[in-house]
Amino acid sequence: MLMKKKTSIMVAREEKQNKTKRRHNALRRQQRTTTTTTNTGNNETHTGRQVATEEGRKEEKEELERLQQKDPEFYQFLKEHDKELLDFDDEDAEARQFPPSPEDHEEEDEENAADEAGQRREKQEDIASVSLSTVLVEAWCTALKEKQHIGALKNLLRAFRTACHYGDGDMNELDSNYNITSSHVFNKIMLFVLLEIDAVLKSLLGLSGTLEKKSGGAPAIQKLPKWKKVEPFVKTYLGNALHILNQMTDNQMIAFTLRRLKASVIFMAAFPRLARKYLKVALHFWGSGEGALPLLSFMFIREMAVCLGTEYLESCLKGIYKEYAASSRFVNPTSQPRIQFMVSCVVELYGIDLSASYQSAFIFIRQLAIILRNALTMKTKESYKQVYRWQYINSLNLWVRVVSAYSEQLRPLAYPLAQVIDGVARLVPTTHYFPLRLQCVQMLNRLAAAMNTFVPVGSLLMDMLQFKDIHMKPTGGIGNALDFATTIKVSKLVVKTRSFQEACVTGVIEQLTEHLAQHSYSVSFPELAVVPLVQLRHLIKDTTVERFRRQVKLLVEQIERNVEYVGRKRDGVTFSPKDISAVSSFLEVEKKAGASPLSQFLLTLQRQAVQHQTALRTPSVVVGSDKKQRQASDNEESEDEEDDAEQGAKVFSNQWLPTKKVTVETATKKTKPSTHVAAEGDDDEDIVEDLMLSSDEEVDKEEDNGGGLKSLGDSDDDSGKKHLVSHKKGRPMSVGGRLNKTGGYRNAAGNKTGGKKFSKSNPRKKGKAV
Repeated sequence: MLMKKKTSIMVAREEKQNKTKRRHNALRRQQRTTTTTTNTGNNETHTGRQVATEEGRKEEKEELERLQQKDPEFYQFLKEHDKELLDFDDEDAEARQFPPSPEDHEEEDEENAADEAGQRREKQEDIASVSLSTVLVEAWCTALKEKQHIGALKNLLRAFRTACHYGDGDMNELDSNYNITSSHVFNKIMLFVLLEIDAVLKSLLGLSGTLEKKSGGAPAIQKLPKWKKVEPFVKTYLGNALHILNQMTDNQMIAFTLRRLKASVIFMAAFPRLARKYLKVALHFWGSGEGALPLLSFMFIREMAVCLGTEYLESCLKGIYKEYAASSRFVNPTSQPRIQFMVSCVVELYGIDLSASYQSAFIFIRQLAIILRNALTMKTKESYKQVYRWQYINSLNLWVRVVSAYSEQLRPLAYPLAQVIDGVARLVPTTHYFPLRLQCVQMLNRLAAAMNTFVPVGSLLMDMLQFKDIHMKPTGGIGNALDFATTIKVSKLVVKTRSFQEACVTGVIEQLTEHLAQHSYSVSFPELAVVPLVQLRHLIKDTTVERFRRQVKLLVEQIERNVEYVGRKRDGVTFSPKDISAVSSFLEVEKKAGASPLSQFLLTLQRQAVQHQTALRTPSVVVGSDKKQRQASDNEESEDEEDDAEQGAKVFSNQWLPTKKVTVETATKKTKPSTHVAAEGDDDEDIVEDLMLSSDEEVDKEEDNGGGLKSLGDSDDDSGKKHLVSHKKGRPMSVGGRLNKTGGYRNAAGNKTGGKKFSKSNPRKKGKAV
């Protein structure tokens, strides 16, 4: 009996100690909360603490009373032998008199934090041991696809997160529930999520094809009643997909992932930070991808511009122009098709919203005009280099294409753009820059044809024929064939060659014919042709080169025939020159049919130019490249015919699994500057540097100060900045040269300009350059 009573005393004492400890902890927590409140809050908290304490004492009294009634002997025994157990009022008074100190709080916080960390560790160790199997993943997929089970959606998105971060080396920081050990499981997760999750999320939101259009697009998606419930799933899906998109290196995987993410662009309006990162990644792939990746990247960018509203449209317009300027630093027969593709993409994107496109185009054309103004005022070599570079010329060509494509809406931009192009053509009037002048005349002819406006390019062309180096006999030999479409400047030795003279005269005749053919149906053509006819007849008398005399004489005959053709038609009209509508409709039927002599002559010249370009670039083609290109095109067509599921299964094959413990290098690799190759006698005038445009604020500052532009416009996101670093030693500019056997370049005059000598151990010593 005594032992039982002692045991009961010990149990009661432990219960009392636990209750006292709980009361002390409650007092400490309440005291911590009162340190950051006002005096009134302190009084209220203190009152609440007193009430809680009194309630605790009241409960203990009731328990002791029940004990006294139930077992009076045991209560008397406690009163005689352990009276302290019943004196809880004194202990409460002591607790109120001596509250817990800040050191006690810190010790308690440390103990609680250690306990929580230990619990998390134990829980993580228990969870990390779960390995995913194909059967389990398929069960989740079935439950989600058939029943739209939310638990299965959570599990799949957690597994998708694990798969996207597989091999990053930070798996412990993810609190991952699962472990992927098989490539089959990895591929199953990736394929199902990329193919099906978008439809599942839209189904949970109640969106279908028609409802998605009626809902008002991406900006209104956050107003849907179920958005708060689905938002965490969408953010997890987009964030992890972006992560693995940055880690991928295979173009087919990147293309497939972008193609599937294109359907989820509508969700990105709710996550501006993710949307900016996606735009940056898509622009990078558009500018540097290979195969079908640039086209799919552009489709993704266009989807963002269409679905995400005006703010993102402006970012897309600005970003795609910057990426184009950064990717068009050098032009050669290999890069020219890619640059043309990029131009077509920019023209397509700028047609989405012409009001926003007008503002963006106005800003960038104004920047180009300021760069030209600085060159005209400073007249230094550095300021000329800012204009005579491929980035500047390609930018002009781009805006000519954009303004010509949307001539009605962007018509006010045609005049300042034509003025800039004319200023570039006349900046340095020497024979060295005749290839550039011909390119500028070609841009002006395109702009004039689109606007149906007269642009005076005749003076630019006729001035070229007045130079002695053009209409006199060549003294530099035959020389190599030149491609003016990929050349800005030629050397002094090349100017004296026969091939350069032929290219210049042929180009002048072709561009002058195109200029006159545009107005060959005008009622004023006989008066328009007077000045060109006089100058061409003088050239026939002055030139000592018979083949040039024949070409110019043939052009004069065609102009005279067209003058007679228009004169006969004009003699039979009854309207006066002030009748503008009748004048504009003069020879309209013949113009659509292309019946004028100059139009027929222009078609002949254009066919000859195409044949010349084909023959000129044929030696640069690697043997067997046509077959490879045909095979590549066949493969792309077959891929388009395949559905997404088959293509995804082909891309994510069972043999592929990311390597564990891969450290992702985020630092930008420094590229070694290549030695610039200049033609003999040019010194360093042919050095091509990067085009540096400016933001709106910099333009205003430079306009006030009269200085040059320094950098391309800064983006809002620091992570999205793409600086165009100026360099003086870049890729060798094409001046009609060809690759020699030593890997260097040989200019059009046949002079070796550089190259690496092969050692005895070099296996390419006996190989031929393509």
